[in-house]
Amino acid sequence: MYANSVVAIVVLSLFAVATSSMAAQRIVLGELFTNTSCGPCRPANLKLDTLAIEHSATLALIRYHTWWPSSADPFYQANIIENTARRIARACRASSKFTLMGAWGAIPAG
Repeated sequence: MYANSVVAIVVLSLFAVATSSMAAQRIVLGELFTNTSCGPCRPANLKLDTLAIEHSATLALIRYHTWWPSSADPFYQANIIENTARRIARACRASSKFTLMGAWGAIPAG
């Protein structure tokens, strides 16, 4: 009985060490709601491009294209259902809006 307990403790200890040494790095999710016809969206997109490069190991970015100011946005037209569903889920009522891990924030243009 004692030997089984010792073996179990050793196995659990090795498992704990192995899993802690292989812990995955946390990736932050950023979502930008934008439109190709939106003037103020351009600086936000450029800033986000810079952040994506600077933090490529820790930041994942998704851009959703809304139907305003123009529903002719080719990225909106390419995936209307997903873009609309995500906009509704995030209660986005403006472009350009940015969420970081689901919380609203602002991207300074400068």
